[in-house]
Amino acid sequence: MANPSYLLFVIGLCVSVILLSPFTCYADYYFFIFGDSLYDVGNNQYLVEPGRYISAYHKPYGTTFFNHATGRFSDGRTPPDFIASKLDLPFIPPILEPGADFSNGASFASGGAGVFDTFSEAIYFGKQVELFKNLSLKWKAELGEEEANKRLANAVYLISICGNDYFRFSTNFPHSNQSEQLEYIDTVLVEFKKEIKNMYNIGGRKFMIQNVSPLGCLPRHKEKYNISTDVCAGRSLVLTKLHNSQLIIALEELKSSLTGSVFSHFDYHKATGDRINDPAKYGFKEGGTACCGVGSHRGSGCGDVTNGYELCFNPNEYVWFDGAHHSDKANGQLAELMWNGGPDNVVSPHTIKDLFDLEILPAATTTT
Repeated sequence: MANPSYLLFVIGLCVSVILLSPFTCYADYYFFIFGDSLYDVGNNQYLVEPGRYISAYHKPYGTTFFNHATGRFSDGRTPPDFIASKLDLPFIPPILEPGADFSNGASFASGGAGVFDTFSEAIYFGKQVELFKNLSLKWKAELGEEEANKRLANAVYLISICGNDYFRFSTNFPHSNQSEQLEYIDTVLVEFKKEIKNMYNIGGRKFMIQNVSPLGCLPRHKEKYNISTDVCAGRSLVLTKLHNSQLIIALEELKSSLTGSVFSHFDYHKATGDRINDPAKYGFKEGGTACCGVGSHRGSGCGDVTNGYELCFNPNEYVWFDGAHHSDKANGQLAELMWNGGPDNVVSPHTIKDLFDLEILPAATTTT
């Protein structure tokens, strides 16, 4: 049992901070991150044979904030890094990092991951959930089942997945019609919902789900389809819009079927599209071309030491650092939207700050 004097000290400290600042006094918060390269903080280095070259583990990745590459597909931080900082938490470590401290959570995100196991050098979504289950069992062994279940229920689960599934589908079936696209979307969301239910059964209750970006507008896709202007690749763009509309329905189904669960939706598609279409409004000079890479939009090849690549002078002027991943500045803006909502109406119905402040009681009801 905690020392009463210590608890009084902590409560007094929090009261003092609240009086001085409008922000919440954060203490014990738990944060789990699932997804793909948009959130990966270094898992993939443990999945390939030693000596295998992965660009995100070499400069120029990581140089804006860390001054060295970390495995993040950015010149700096990912959105979960910014959110952890707002909670006064250390950056959440990758689950495969030997000896890492997982007291406040773990990142299971893996570059190239999708809901389907189609890329051997990534941790697909089902495997990420399996690793989460293993960590939950470790927590229960170390903390006791009651305390572990309390922490799991009050943790926030941030998820960015499915983008790679649609990237592969559009590559493998470039002439698919809408009926075929909807059929594939249904298979993706069936698998997605299955794994969310598995996370719920392990103990997760508070979820923020990020939808899929406008894939056809990524520098990588513009290069892939030989688009030399700022026009987006239409088929890929339609595919992601169809997915995102069906995702809303899937989240409502999950909320109604999983007692005590709370789901919030981050419209990453809109937030990204806004910055692509009007970069100056958000403090950028370029929204369609990447800072680092080769080709018409620098859509690929960033960090390729064999063939070389171009690198902009100031990544903060670019929405995209490479052909599919954001700059540190853009990631900071996306995290701020998740945290506060902002005027663009891209988070609903709860911000991620609200989710962290939401207490899940043992009876699976919720209270603020």
